[in-house]
Amino acid sequence: MGRRTPGRRTFGRNAGVHRLCQGLDRGVPPGSPTKHSGRRRVRRAPRAILGSCVRVELSAEARADIQDIADFIACDSRRAAFDYVLRIEQRCRALNRMPQRFPIAYRLDPPVRQRTLGRHYIFYSVQRDHVLIERVLDASRDGA
Repeated sequence: MGRRTPGRRTFGRNAGVHRLCQGLDRGVPPGSPTKHSGRRRVRRAPRAILGSCVRVELSAEARADIQDIADFIACDSRRAAFDYVLRIEQRCRALNRMPQRFPIAYRLDPPVRQRTLGRHYIFYSVQRDHVLIERVLDASRDGA
């Protein structure tokens, strides 16, 4: 195995990387430019660009749609139904951050945005102070 540098581990996942990097600094005078400038720091975007949190509300139709989905899945497995409804609720709650990131479904009147989850579409509209979940429909159904 090659020489070991004090304080460096040469076993486990990084053993091969250490062996490859042993000869990289040989022959390069100190202070000379190298091919790689090193790591670049990732800057965070200002909060105004990311968008602030807004309230998420479910319409009566969306609640009924989620209940229908749960009833249909519960015929096979109650646990699977519970898990899937939980995933739907998590995806809906995640719309409080940057709700404009999903595409607009222009085929519907009025146009609303849609987010997919498995075989289901979550249709929602964005108001000034909240996001309204309009419907949660199966992809095989007509959205109108």
